[in-house]
Order: sequence, then C-alpha cells, then structure tokens
Amino acid sequence: AQLANTESVYNLDELREMQSNIVLITPFMHEDKDSAIFLAHLQDIIPLANLVLQLHCSGNAFFLDRTLQYTCHSIYTVTEDISFLRKLCHEWSEEVLQARKDNYYLNYFTNSHILTIRTGLEGIYKQT
Repeated sequence: AQLANTESVYNLDELREMQSNIVLITPFMHEDKDSAIFLAHLQDIIPLANLVLQLHCSGNAFFLDRTLQYTCHSIYTVTEDISFLRKLCHEWSEEVLQARKDNYYLNYFTNSHILTIRTGLEGIYKQT
C-alpha cells in the first residue's frame, strides 16, 4: 500500500514526544526500517529546532517569527543547516556579550525582558 502525501506540523515538544514513543515501540517491532529511518530524521531535526529556539529566545530578530519546514526528502540538508546555525548562534552570543559590556544597563535585564521591550518599542514606532 502506498501512503498519500500528507503534511503535518509539529512543535518541538511534539517532536520530542514522537521520538520517545518511537524509541519505546521500536524494540517490539521486528526489523521495521521505516521507524528507524524516521527516528534518524527526528534525531537530526530536534537539534536544529533547538538552535532556532535558542536564537529566537536570545532575541535574534531574524528568528523571531521563523519556522522550519523539512520533508523527508529535504532532510539531508539538515547537517549543513545545523553547522550554519551553530556558527550563527556563537556569533550572536558574542554580539550580545559585547553589547552588554558596552551598555552596562542591559545587564539589569534578561534576554526575554529585552525582547519584550524591543517588541513594545517596535509597536510604538509603527504607530508614529
């Protein structure tokens, strides 16, 4: 039987839950290659999603409204994407540290607070 092309959207918690379920079920399935392949895909996607989430939470403007979309056919680009995002994450962390050194008052706020302030100011500027 051939499966229909379907698209599903999952958040990071759902992906982790799916990964846990597959790990629990797989030993009871005899030589299920599809589960092994799907699990391998999940193990590639989850670190990528963690990096995007880290960049989002640290206030990187490019990742504030970003979503990831991968299909089983495009999964092989994940390794390159992870490498790129790790480098970007490192560079962003260095930039944030330098900004905190240059502007000591930023140290009174968490990244989440600064992001909230930034979003609020953006709304004010749009109104004027």
